[in-house]
Amino acid sequence: AASPVSVAHLARSRLATPVPPLLPRPRTPREGPHPPQAVDLGRGSQLDIHIGLYQNRGAERQPQIIDWWSYTTIGYRFAAANTPKDEEQIMTLLKTDNQMTVKVSGHEVEMHKGGSGPPLLFLHGGEGFGTYDPTTGPLAERFTVYAPSHPGFFGTQRPEWLYTVTDVAHFTHDLVATLGLDGYVLVGHSLGGWIAAEMAAMDQHNIKGLVLVDAAGVRPEKGEITEVFMVSDETRLKLGFHDPSQVPDYEYFTAERTPAEANIIHSNKVMLSRLCWKPYLHNPSLPHYLGGVKIPTLVVWGKQDAIVPVECGEMYAKFLPNATLKSIDNCGHRPQMEKPKVFNDAVTAFLDGLK
Repeated sequence: AASPVSVAHLARSRLATPVPPLLPRPRTPREGPHPPQAVDLGRGSQLDIHIGLYQNRGAERQPQIIDWWSYTTIGYRFAAANTPKDEEQIMTLLKTDNQMTVKVSGHEVEMHKGGSGPPLLFLHGGEGFGTYDPTTGPLAERFTVYAPSHPGFFGTQRPEWLYTVTDVAHFTHDLVATLGLDGYVLVGHSLGGWIAAEMAAMDQHNIKGLVLVDAAGVRPEKGEITEVFMVSDETRLKLGFHDPSQVPDYEYFTAERTPAEANIIHSNKVMLSRLCWKPYLHNPSLPHYLGGVKIPTLVVWGKQDAIVPVECGEMYAKFLPNATLKSIDNCGHRPQMEKPKVFNDAVTAFLDGLK
C-alpha cells in the first residue's frame, strides 16, 4: 500500500515537479461543517489530512481552510495513472437498453433514453443514477425520458470552458436544443436539481413543468449542507439514506467494484468537487432570480435528508412562486431510491395535473 501523503507538504511545495493542475485552485477557503480526517483514493492510496490548514468554523461560520487543489489534482492523476488502457473506454455504471451518444457543440454526451410520450429530461445527482433508472417505470410510461450524463461524469466529455454548475446549465440548454425538445418536463435530483433550477431561471419558455428532488443550490439559513467530500465512502453512503433496510436493491451500493468502476466513481467525485467546492454546493445568487420562474414546480424532499436539509426544500418552495413542497417522512437524500412508491406517486400525480 502506498504511504499516506502529507497535504501540508504538498501545499508548501506545490509538488516536486511543476505541472499544470487538472483542477482550478480555489481562490479562497470554503466553508464546511466537519474537520477532514483522511481521504481514501482507492487501491491503498490515502491522503492524510492531519495538517494545520484547518480552522474550526464554529457557530460564527469561520472558514475551514484546506488545500483541496492538492487533493483533487493528486487524486485525478492517481485515477488516471491506475486505469488500464483497455478499461479507459468503459463509459458508465448504468447500462440501459437505449444508451446512445449525442454530440453537443462538438462534445459527446452519453444519453439514456426510454419510454414514449412527450419529452422529459432527467438530470442525475453527483453520484449518478444509483438504482433508479428513469428510462423505465412510471415516468417512462407517460413520457419519453432523456437521461444524460453530465459533462465530466461517466461517458460525457467535459468542455475545457466548463467549470461551474451555471456552465453545466448552459451546456444542458444546448443539449435540449440539439435534441429538439419542445414543451418538456425538467426533473433533477441533488446536483441535477441545482442544474435544473439554474436552467429554469435562465430560460423557462420551453419547460412545461419542473421537479426538484432534494436539490442542492441554495444555502440553508439555519442548518448546514453536510460535508460529503472529505469523508469516507461508508460515511457518505450512510448520509444518503435514512433507513437502508427500506431501499430496494441496497446491495448495489455495498457491492465490490471492479477497478474500472472504482476509477469511474473517483473521476465523478473529482468532477463534482470541481463544480461544487467553492461556494460549497450552492450558488449565492440563485435565490435572487428564482422568483422569475413561473412554471408549475414540484419540490420533493426526504424529510430526514442528512446531506441537504429539508430547510432547503422549504426555501425552494418559498422562492419559486408556483411551487409545491412534498416532503417524504422517514426518508433521506434519495427518495426515488429509498421511497420509490411514495416518490413515484407524488411525481406522477403532479405531472398528470400539468396542462
